[in-house]
Amino acid sequence: MYVKRLSLRGFKSFARDTAFEFGPGVTAIVGPNGSGKSNVADAVRWVLGEQGLRLLRARRQEDVIFSGGGDRPPMGMAEVVLTLDNADGWLPLDFAEVEIGRRAYRDGDTEYLLNGSRIRLRDLTDLLQKANVGQNSYAVMGQGMVDEVLSLSPRDRRSLIDEAADVKRFRQKIADARTRLAGTRENMARVELIVAELEPRLRRLRRQADRAGEHRDLSARLARLLRDLYASRWDAARTAIARARAELDQRIAGDEAADARAASLREQIDALAEEIARRREAVARREGDRDGVETRIRALDHALDLDRERHAMTAARLDELRAEVEGLEGERAALAAGDDGEGDGDGRAAARAALAHARDALTLAQREDAAVHRRAEELRGQLAALDDRIEDAGRAPDHEDAGPGPQAVEARRRQLLVELIGYARRFAELRGRESAAAASLAGARESAA
Repeated sequence: MYVKRLSLRGFKSFARDTAFEFGPGVTAIVGPNGSGKSNVADAVRWVLGEQGLRLLRARRQEDVIFSGGGDRPPMGMAEVVLTLDNADGWLPLDFAEVEIGRRAYRDGDTEYLLNGSRIRLRDLTDLLQKANVGQNSYAVMGQGMVDEVLSLSPRDRRSLIDEAADVKRFRQKIADARTRLAGTRENMARVELIVAELEPRLRRLRRQADRAGEHRDLSARLARLLRDLYASRWDAARTAIARARAELDQRIAGDEAADARAASLREQIDALAEEIARRREAVARREGDRDGVETRIRALDHALDLDRERHAMTAARLDELRAEVEGLEGERAALAAGDDGEGDGDGRAAARAALAHARDALTLAQREDAAVHRRAEELRGQLAALDDRIEDAGRAPDHEDAGPGPQAVEARRRQLLVELIGYARRFAELRGRESAAAASLAGARESAA
């Protein structure tokens, strides 16, 4: 083993960072008593894993930490790093230089480092034992160690010799193996006790195991059935989804067609609305025309009523004229049968008076005849106007709100035609009566002459 460097910080009296470089040959540390020479050997023993406080000349673990002195405060940690040369591979590590470090804190925590990595104390002890370096080996000889070795008991001396002969680590392994073997025997005894305790319940446990196996088989079968069920449901769901998507596509196509149809219907509705507006305007015009026609018809009814009254008066007047003519005929007959001249003169005077009266009646009848003729002409003109309106109404577009206007006008036209025919007949009758009155007047004139 070749020690290259020893670094101390906060270990016992080394408050500052102190490093000892060990070159080839023998290195000696010389100084008066109390200068800390033994602290260097304690640091080497401590960094190699020494746990005995007596060998470290300490009563507590924190005694290895610098406790302060003078103007230096106490430190909270002690650290020692030992650098070893491993160029010849005397340590079973793949490093040419090995750093072993140890740290101690005032709270009692301790860390072991190997090339800066934390390791366990057991790992460090095994590594040093493989290299014949231990905290109790002859590699580190402290003050009074030679006298102590000479005064050792045969048993302790054998331990030291075993360590020097590299036998101690094997004895340690044998002791560990015996300890583990004893623990294994104890475990086997406890297992036998447990088996003896569980043997009466073995039958029940077997039944439970059989039930567990059956449950496992049933569970596996149930899992397979559920998997098949879910697979069938999955297929059914996928089929349903495909059908739903196809139906959705059809619905979408139907909606698009319905939208197109709705747009077409909206256009037709707009066109119908325009047509309805035009029809309503035409109906309004026809309503106005119908109101005018009805007003005209009422006026014609009133005129017809007046004509009826005049006709009645004319008929009465003709009856009177007929009676007078008959009276004149009687007088003329009486005059023709008279004998004396006085009676003849009186008869002539009466005839002249009757003749004058007949002339007046004839004149009145002629006037009434002219009025009836004019009224008939007016009725013909009104009927022609009604015919023109009926033709215009027939050419106009029909509508459900147009009402019975054309039918009513046609009925009214027929009624007026009937009345016109009646007027024509009465006119002919008046002409006949006028002729008769004229003939009577001519006869009266002759008889008066």
